[in-house]
Amino acid sequence: MFSLHDGEPELRKQLAGSPLGLGEARRETLVAASATGAIYTISPDGDHVISPPFPGLTQVATSPTSPYVLGAYANRVLVWNLDDLEPTRVATTPPTASAFIDDDHAVAADDQGALQWLDLTHGAPLEGLAGAPVGPVRALLAPQAGARAVVVTAANTALLVAPGTTPVALGAAERGGFVDDTHVALASGVEIRIVDVTTRVAKVLVASNTPALQLAWARSPGGWHLAATYPAMLWRTDHAGRAAQVALPAAPTSPPIVLADGTVLVALGRQLHAWTPDGVLVVRATLPTSIVELAPIGAALVAFDRDGGTYLVDGAEVVASDHALGSTAAMAASAGVIATLTRDGSVELVDPRAWQHFILAPARPAPYARVRISADGTRVLATSARGLLQWRLLLPGDPAGTVALLGALTNAVAEAGSELTWR
Repeated sequence: MFSLHDGEPELRKQLAGSPLGLGEARRETLVAASATGAIYTISPDGDHVISPPFPGLTQVATSPTSPYVLGAYANRVLVWNLDDLEPTRVATTPPTASAFIDDDHAVAADDQGALQWLDLTHGAPLEGLAGAPVGPVRALLAPQAGARAVVVTAANTALLVAPGTTPVALGAAERGGFVDDTHVALASGVEIRIVDVTTRVAKVLVASNTPALQLAWARSPGGWHLAATYPAMLWRTDHAGRAAQVALPAAPTSPPIVLADGTVLVALGRQLHAWTPDGVLVVRATLPTSIVELAPIGAALVAFDRDGGTYLVDGAEVVASDHALGSTAAMAASAGVIATLTRDGSVELVDPRAWQHFILAPARPAPYARVRISADGTRVLATSARGLLQWRLLLPGDPAGTVALLGALTNAVAEAGSELTWR
């Protein structure tokens, strides 16, 4: 199978077996099937392989105005919806940075700093910023609630932005994050300050002799906790202004994470250290390799080493996965699902609690970049050469939700000890 790119044919898939059908579906998607029973789709936003549940496929049919693929068998017809498989393009310009504002909205910046606000439910951009682009963007900080964000530019300036408004300068910044819906922590040089984005009032929290290496924060009942790592020290504070610091026996090898009770976790090589709310620094677990990243998942956490090795840490117990992650990963804060880019640029989903993983989007025709996942785990964003793509995930929250989801997806029925039947 070939596709045309800038007028040049490109081999996208070599089919095995005799062809059973070739047609066009909606959004320029090419669909083909072979005698092996597999159905192949090629679209400008990625390729997929559909594996029917049993052999005997005789023909496929499509329509340029429909997302449905029909597969004919001797005594039945199966139907697949391409909208359940393929992504939607929510921005036509590949962004250099993107972030979820909430579970249904995102903000994206191009290489000139022009920002787009995206309605992910309807797959359409909202009103943009007033005025000229803000320049190259280093980071986008979003509170996960409300139509506002903070842009950290390549010139180390923080700007408060919202749809249809002119950006408001918040001072110098190199990194930061929203500790709650209305307060953003910003680090610049040796100073860390908290800014109320509703009043623009800033308060310096700490000014040390050396710049902070990394920041981390967590919401707590009625407030928030904020922590920072330094070459030989941990520092933390909270919404009530209770600040403290503790010396570290070695330099941290991972950014810190903060739990809702104020506990700070950080890796020093192979050892995972916990700084408890009562001020005690203890070794919580020792891992097989040096850890460079941590992520909380319920009462446990996931630890990552430099080579993509992944470990589930529950108390002092460490369970290693035999599946290495790619170089870029993002975790859904509420759902605990990881979206990652494999080494070849495919988008992969991983459930670290069960060590299950599958490829959401193969790196065809080209690798993806900058993967993001919403806090509830229902949307994934990734950058392609043609823009910003969104995948909608159907993740049931309980056994009853799983039954309802399967009922909505198919009319197949598999009773215990019987063959697959159809309602």
